[in-house]
Amino acid sequence: LFTRSALQYQTPNFDQIKDEHFLPAFEKGIAEQMAEIKAIADNKAAPTFENTIVAMEKAGGDLDRIFTYYGIWRSNKSSSEFRKIGTELAPKLSTFSSKIKQNKKLFNRISAVYNSDEVKSLSPEKQRLVLLTYNSFSRDGATLNDSDKKRYAQINQRLAQLQTKFGNNVLADEESYVVYLTKAQL
Repeated sequence: LFTRSALQYQTPNFDQIKDEHFLPAFEKGIAEQMAEIKAIADNKAAPTFENTIVAMEKAGGDLDRIFTYYGIWRSNKSSSEFRKIGTELAPKLSTFSSKIKQNKKLFNRISAVYNSDEVKSLSPEKQRLVLLTYNSFSRDGATLNDSDKKRYAQINQRLAQLQTKFGNNVLADEESYVVYLTKAQL
């Protein structure tokens, strides 16, 4: 899952992927991206579009690829064993997301770029990226106090568990669904 595909359009080598590869790959990808985010948040240089917003966009390349493979796998090759992996993964991914979105040092850097004079000189596309980044963090609890951040993260984690359970139930139900047609209907 960490190897870039040599196939056309970087199509995944699905014949080399097994269910049990996903959890360790996600754990490794999460750890790598958390280290990248920490480096951005701890950067001593003044926050700029390049060293904050662009750096965040570039962070987590391996994890993005794993998410792509996971999404394709989940949609096309789901099994009861694979759904168990999703159930285990959901709260971990929710916690991971909350740790990034509620990282005070990182949000301070994003806010500094958002409120800077530099943003006025950026292209409309770059200004939009700054706005979307700032709003995304704000909506995900970055502006809350510590106790409210904790509660917000707990709610998100529970929602992730329930959404995964619901999706798994739908998939399990669809596995046994059969449509019977008569010759006349064909």
